[in-house]
Amino acid sequence: MSDKPVALKRVLGPFDLIMMGVGCIIGVGIYILSGVAAANYAGPAVVLSFILAGVLCGFVALSYGELASMFPLAGSAYSYSYYAFGRTVAWFLGWTLLLEYTVAASAVAAGWSSYFQNFLKTAFGYEWPAFLGSTPGSLPDGQWSINLPSVIILIVIAMISIRGMKESAGVNNIVAALKVVVLLFFVGFGLFFIDPANWQPFIPERIATEHHSAVGIWELPVIQFFKGIFAEGGIQALMESQSKFWHYGVQGILTGSAIVFFTYVGFDMVSSTAEETKNPQRDLPIGIIGSLIVATVLYIAVALVLTGIMPPVVDGLPNEKLVDKDAAAPLAIAFSSIPGTGKFAALFVSVGALSGVTTTLLALSLGLSRILLAISRDRFLPSVFSKVHIKFQTPYIATIVCAVFVALVAATLPIGKLAELCNLGTLAAFVFVCCSVIVLRKKHPEFKRSFKCPWVPYLPITGVVFCLVLMFSLPMLTWLWFGVWLLLGVAIYIGYGKERASQFPSREALKEAIKEHEEEVHPPTITAT
Repeated sequence: MSDKPVALKRVLGPFDLIMMGVGCIIGVGIYILSGVAAANYAGPAVVLSFILAGVLCGFVALSYGELASMFPLAGSAYSYSYYAFGRTVAWFLGWTLLLEYTVAASAVAAGWSSYFQNFLKTAFGYEWPAFLGSTPGSLPDGQWSINLPSVIILIVIAMISIRGMKESAGVNNIVAALKVVVLLFFVGFGLFFIDPANWQPFIPERIATEHHSAVGIWELPVIQFFKGIFAEGGIQALMESQSKFWHYGVQGILTGSAIVFFTYVGFDMVSSTAEETKNPQRDLPIGIIGSLIVATVLYIAVALVLTGIMPPVVDGLPNEKLVDKDAAAPLAIAFSSIPGTGKFAALFVSVGALSGVTTTLLALSLGLSRILLAISRDRFLPSVFSKVHIKFQTPYIATIVCAVFVALVAATLPIGKLAELCNLGTLAAFVFVCCSVIVLRKKHPEFKRSFKCPWVPYLPITGVVFCLVLMFSLPMLTWLWFGVWLLLGVAIYIGYGKERASQFPSREALKEAIKEHEEEVHPPTITAT
């Protein structure tokens, strides 16, 4: 392999980018969280929760669109923060993104395993061996187990990713189209079985049950933590005040929005494919914003039909079928409640869920390897991760390393609450993206922007505020784990990355080196960035 930087292959167009975003956004979230958010928090008004979450993501997407048109480089928010805030901030944001994508991919791989096993049982009556399809510690009596299907799908995903972005995009387009068809089928078929009475009252009256929860700005876990310290009775008073689970009302809509927000996460992945896009300045904003619009419309339609078929609130309380620990498939449950559809409907929705999780996993794996590539290029991590395959023009070593690490986590560790780390990392990245737009408008007004975020700085500031509110809505334990990850990042930065990165040429020099290689290999078709 030559030491000279090798350019990634530019093969993606606007349709590929929209489908890539749709493939990552529409995944496990809509098949699980829609029912939980409706029954537990917002009732039929979960539609408003989806709209609010979509608007928030729209603020961030517009910021992403401007930055992606300015810096068509791999690395997404990491690359943007490098130019806006410098090496140190970029490292910690990149380190956060690695956590986000790794945990998300591990959780999705484990979810794929569950859907795969359910599909085999529903379609063929085959029961996958429990000890080969469960994470350690999940079986009774300390039985040994490993989540083998998650390893298998990650191997397949890695092979597709290494083969080339064009092949990856082709697979993604087919499977993403399939899951969109499944959701459209759910909406179209379900329209005939809607009972408008299930939407009454549209915003149920706020109630409380005896379970721990926190909703509303003044009831967020972090705020309650500090209130409990200084209040009379200290932590004991805090624990007593947090003993109720609040449902519905306006606060329920806001909490539902915080829950379903994470069904939108994935549109930012589009920006990480910048170096593999034919015309990134034009097509990246189209892909980011277009995929978000498609997902939002589908989510609203699915939420309306779901709550129309099955009432999320029964006698003023959450519908047990949508909040029970085994009710992980609200769309299938809704269909099964319609006489005569039973197995066929459940099987069809399972196919959609399986395809949805597959494309989400593919998109996350692509994004993770590209972020590792970008960080390695800046010498924060060993340069071997930035090697690009001469024939396939993909970051093959980064892809293999990411697949192995994610497979180890997915196959051997229970994900559980750790998946919330993904949410915290995502929101932190969104905050820096919005701030980067404001900073770069002042710092580098001369940079070419083929797409401009409107109403700067007001729109990005609004995005920052909403993201911070959602970040502080996450449990304290999530923040503690996040702190441990950041401390590990500090150790790596001080012990390895800081000195090496400071000795490496600037990003402008790296861009020029890649530009030269592109012109040598593809002089008629490649536009230098």
